[in-house]
Amino acid sequence: MTRQGVFAESVPNRWVTGDEFIPAPKAIEFVQAYHLTDQAPASRFINALFTLFITDIENLILERHAKINAWQCLHPDDDALEERSLEITSSRMIDITAVLAELQNMVD
Repeated sequence: MTRQGVFAESVPNRWVTGDEFIPAPKAIEFVQAYHLTDQAPASRFINALFTLFITDIENLILERHAKINAWQCLHPDDDALEERSLEITSSRMIDITAVLAELQNMVD
């Protein structure tokens, strides 16, 4: 995050993390169900971020899915999930200051 309150959300390809690939519909199910149950400040903060940015997170996953599928269609003999040029499959900038101002306006 910058001093101006802008940060980026991004979704890397599988080869970056070494994780199993989860198709978009299942990944979105996981995101929608995600909730830390303890009341530690960090857990409450993470839960709030998921709540606040659920739509952005879902859209990033859908964009990742579309980009990987499009690449795979153009390169049917290669594995899109191992393609080094697909390091970041979706991203967007988030202006947290603007988001918080919008929330404050809703409360006022």
